[in-house]
Amino acid sequence: MLLFESNPLRAIAFVATTCATAFVLFIGAVVVSVVMK
Repeated sequence: MLLFESNPLRAIAFVATTCATAFVLFIGAVVVSVVMK
């Protein structure tokens, strides 16, 4: 985390990207489970 302390914007972008990716994967899993029923 030393890398992020010098650049908070990078940390924010990293967290936002991670959350967005997890959200997309979650929505994708929900859609697939609904379609498969």
